[in-house]
Amino acid sequence: MQKESSKVGPFIRTAAVLGVLTSGFFIRENPNTFAQEDKQAQSFALDMDPDASPANTPASLGSREICAQIINNNLLDADEDGIDGVDFDITAQNIPESTKMIAFSFTLDYPPQNLIITEKNTNGLLGTAPDYSKFDASLSLPDSSGSYTVSVADLSTQGVSGSGFLTRIRAKATDNTIKGNFALILSGAAHIDRNNGVWPPKNLENSQIAINEECGASPVTTPPSVEIQTPDVPTEKPLEFPSTGGQPQKNVSRLGLLSIFSGALIIVSGLKIIRKNRS
Repeated sequence: MQKESSKVGPFIRTAAVLGVLTSGFFIRENPNTFAQEDKQAQSFALDMDPDASPANTPASLGSREICAQIINNNLLDADEDGIDGVDFDITAQNIPESTKMIAFSFTLDYPPQNLIITEKNTNGLLGTAPDYSKFDASLSLPDSSGSYTVSVADLSTQGVSGSGFLTRIRAKATDNTIKGNFALILSGAAHIDRNNGVWPPKNLENSQIAINEECGASPVTTPPSVEIQTPDVPTEKPLEFPSTGGQPQKNVSRLGLLSIFSGALIIVSGLKIIRKNRS
């Protein structure tokens, strides 16, 4: 009997995490909570040269480069890590011990006329958690939409703190590139803790890609549809819910509520399975 009931807690926690991931982090924290408790990561950032000494690792961060150059000529040159392609990291700095990460998500906006995302490696900081069991809800690859979302959860829900790369991405030049310097922008970024609290980082640090010219040779072009976000400010009018059980106060949108209902259905189904196994 004890063995069966021990499955319920992790199951419920996992269902809640998956609900948050599939909602695209529409559950948002109250900014007043941030002022009272230091539970956010210092930053999520783009590093355009992960191997620059000292290199980034899953559990440490080295130097950060804000620009990389691609020369679209079917040769391995400029800052390229593969022919006409570069690798770059999305990193997390100082995820607190008090809000250990069991999942994360972010959206990367990039110039689709110039780049296509071909590969990703999400075995970074989250992968250092004890008994790590990855659930990857990211968009499929290759991606040429100009807006790519990565969402990853650890089903063991042990949690991890500290700094390291979250995801390593390879982007290649398209056949019809446009010369210039172009912005790469993070949005919708947050980590989830073991109480299913959602914590945007204090800072989002963006970068740029230079196509067929040097970094800084021309003004940086930002996609007109992209709004550079302030991490801790909700972007839509929320529904207010009180804080409970020491968890961060949450503002839940209607889409967020739908995800919670979906999570509840998963929990109910799981409990039915557990009861069936008991009988």
